Amino acid sequence: MLFSVEQKIVVAQSSVSYSKTLTTRKLYINPEYARGGLDSQIFKSVNFIPLETTKESLFGKITKMEVTDSYYIVSDQNTGSILIFYKTGKFKSKIDGRKFERGISVDFTVDQEQGLIITRSFKTLFSFNFEGELVKQSPINEIYSTVASLNASTLVYSPFIYLTNSIKKDSTNYFIKFLKDASLGKQLLPFNVLQYGTPANLSTMDTQKPYHFYYSGIKNRLLFAGNYNTNIYDLSSSGIENTYTLVFPKANSLPPDSIAILPSVVEMQTYLKKNENQIFNLRGLYLIGNSLHFETVMTSLMAKDRYFIYNLKTQDLISLNKVSPGIMSSYLPLLSYYGSIVGCDGKYIYSTVSSLEMFQAKEATTDKKPNYPPILQEYFSTQDRKSNPVIVQLQPAL
Repeated sequence: MLFSVEQKIVVAQSSVSYSKTLTTRKLYINPEYARGGLDSQIFKSVNFIPLETTKESLFGKITKMEVTDSYYIVSDQNTGSILIFYKTGKFKSKIDGRKFERGISVDFTVDQEQGLIITRSFKTLFSFNFEGELVKQSPINEIYSTVASLNASTLVYSPFIYLTNSIKKDSTNYFIKFLKDASLGKQLLPFNVLQYGTPANLSTMDTQKPYHFYYSGIKNRLLFAGNYNTNIYDLSSSGIENTYTLVFPKANSLPPDSIAILPSVVEMQTYLKKNENQIFNLRGLYLIGNSLHFETVMTSLMAKDRYFIYNLKTQDLISLNKVSPGIMSSYLPLLSYYGSIVGCDGKYIYSTVSSLEMFQAKEATTDKKPNYPPILQEYFSTQDRKSNPVIVQLQPAL
């Protein structure tokens, strides 16, 4: 059964934050009830955009992607670079992180209003234009793990969760912090830093992104979610506007008091390894109309359903892992095997598929005699399994 319940909550805040009572909506979701179907039943259109492969543009895997009116902007962990491609897939420019002494973070954000790509190197914020040229840099007081642009003057970031020299023991820090014109503003969602320990006893996964921000093409709005809970927060420059709490069956859920029972990250990780089907995080959060897109994260790598579309109006639940490629997609994969939805522009959602998977799927479906569009005909005739990934543009049938 799928249904939702609304309740009132009060936003926890710092002294510089705002005071606001907001509505949280509980969404009861059972992955076993999620339906699938053919690609043509779930999507209005499916388009493949191969990213141009040249000596300068060659990279391995998309770590993060942002979509603008004119460009696909992607980052690559292996090369530490950010690459800009036109919407046609043609390569435009590149920000080579190896040219910076400390490298640059591949967890970038795009200021859509000013046309800037913003990232950091240690405690310095860098702003680049779409030509890949550095146009501005400024110091920041705290190293963040993830950042997003709300508007031309406001960034939000989430600091690393462990103790640092600048944070006193047993003190309060905040998962969400606003930078307005480079000055610290509102701080939301407090936590005790001792709960998370020190870098020495944290795994790589724990230190990467305690919170994730997602832009759905809605101006001045973001969705975000954090580790060890299944809350989704709708954020604007004013603060938190709405909260969705996804409630899963008991077998897939952390204990209600898990943070109290498992106060350290090490204890939590030990518990999750023994309970690998429990959902401890959400990612890939996008909102198109009434459709909420999300991916569940659990320790098990064998989960048959991970990426879902939930209709907030009809309560219909779709698992993208159950959607079969058909004539619309030329029988080619809609998602990479270990991939997810990596972007949204308010009309389309985007995934990526490696060239290796594309060519494997082509060879496996020759008996279906697919009718490839011209862009794929050229791709398969000029590229190979080692070429750049392919972006898949999906228009949900809302």
